[in-house]
Amino acid sequence: MTWSFKEGYKFRLHKRSLNDLSYLIALLIFLFLDKLTSGLHELVGIGSDQFIIPMINFEFFVEVLYTFFVIISLISLLVLRQKYPEPLFLLTCSLATLGLIINVIAVVGCIILIPSSRAPWMMLDAFYTFISTILVFLVWYWWLDHRERKRKEEGHSYKQVLVFPQDSTSYHGHDSWKPGFVDYFYLSFNTSSTFGPTDTLILTRPAKAIMIIQVAISLVILLVLAARAIGIVS
Repeated sequence: MTWSFKEGYKFRLHKRSLNDLSYLIALLIFLFLDKLTSGLHELVGIGSDQFIIPMINFEFFVEVLYTFFVIISLISLLVLRQKYPEPLFLLTCSLATLGLIINVIAVVGCIILIPSSRAPWMMLDAFYTFISTILVFLVWYWWLDHRERKRKEEGHSYKQVLVFPQDSTSYHGHDSWKPGFVDYFYLSFNTSSTFGPTDTLILTRPAKAIMIIQVAISLVILLVLAARAIGIVS
């Protein structure tokens, strides 16, 4: 796929770059949802609480850094036609995870601080946080798994991170199968919904640590929603 500018500058996105771009778009969507949750915190009045103000200020600082690194990644991928460095990508994912954890703390703060009349806004906040959790961790799973699969393709020593059903058994029509965006999204969605993997094996300790964090965040969101529902009924 090729784009041309009036100045005559051209750049090409190869299939691998387009695949990488899909995960970067997931991080951009997370940034948009993060802005929405910040707006909801101000809407329900949680931002006026003295306990929450420092946390919101810190969240704003994290958002600025995160936005900067995402822009650098986009420039590297689209303009320079290079894969963004792994340390940069790791830092971007870490900032996204930190921002997500701050949002979860804010959701808990909503439960404690806001009246029941504003509960629907809190439910929307929790929904945004749930979607954000899926997006952030699908990128983590891809990053951990993709680099080892690439090492395998290049003939280097590698350590398998995730074992999908197509990896362990030869199914008809899946002889040269490779996991894509939908596969990692499916894994992340199942982990947040069922609090663990379903048909995918997690082999390495970093991947297990990432899954523990995702399950913990999902459990907190579920408990928050259950607590609010019980409070409204009673």
